[in-house]
Amino acid sequence: MLSNYLNISNLCLFFIVYYEFFGLSKLPKSEEGSPNELMLHQSQLLKLYQNYPEIIDNTQKVIDQCSIHFEFGDEHPHKNIKSYTGSDEEDYKLIRKECEKNLIYRYGENPGQKIRDRLEKELDLIQVKAFVSYFLVNWDIVNYARSKGYYYVGRGSGANSIVAYLLRITDVDPIDLDLYFERFINLYRKNPPDFDIDFSWTDRDDVTQYIFERFGQDAGGLKVSLLATYSTFQHRAVIRELGKVFGLPPPMRLKRCSNIPPTGWIILANSFANIVACSMAFPAT
Repeated sequence: MLSNYLNISNLCLFFIVYYEFFGLSKLPKSEEGSPNELMLHQSQLLKLYQNYPEIIDNTQKVIDQCSIHFEFGDEHPHKNIKSYTGSDEEDYKLIRKECEKNLIYRYGENPGQKIRDRLEKELDLIQVKAFVSYFLVNWDIVNYARSKGYYYVGRGSGANSIVAYLLRITDVDPIDLDLYFERFINLYRKNPPDFDIDFSWTDRDDVTQYIFERFGQDAGGLKVSLLATYSTFQHRAVIRELGKVFGLPPPMRLKRCSNIPPTGWIILANSFANIVACSMAFPAT
């Protein structure tokens, strides 16, 4: 019985093949993937490297040395760095100093009482919730990015914070836009907040390397790791995404999806062929 999900590797292969065939990709060849850039099954890998047993053995040794353990539940403390400077008191002094320093940069010589009141409220709550070090870590990262001339965008609910705005983690003025800090942090929130910071793909590797070097090791061991998500698509989602790739307008994509029950590969293949035909009749601009 065929799965109701299409493996992301196969979906990427579709994109690559039809990019090539129909010339729809606007990317230079150096930035495109090739059809063989996909995840292989273990049996395929073993067959490919059967003449190099030492590679297989060494790979297995690395796998055997790897382990991961998660602690879930409110009874476990979060794993964020507890202190940026080594002292909670010094952390608070630093974050206050940086906020005060950047008040003029963000709001001019006379920020006004409303802005100062908002700053005090946020700093008090950030301190009570023990998130000062988290703000300072993100401040450190964007400072590095600016020192290298990298562009970045701080977004998400973190943009509701005037402290984040003053630390230049974000560039959205929550006072001007009347954004509520409580959407980001409030007294009853148990899990730590998170900043969404986007970097260009040309700069991302260097920023990541800096984070590992700056925060990766201490007396307690490794403190930085990379996370990834593995996505799968159901049949209708496949059609929607492929329709975008081929430049079909939203109404046409919706029409193609509306009559597709998730009953197997034949329907998906027929729908895919219809999308290809439509994309030739309505080429992307």
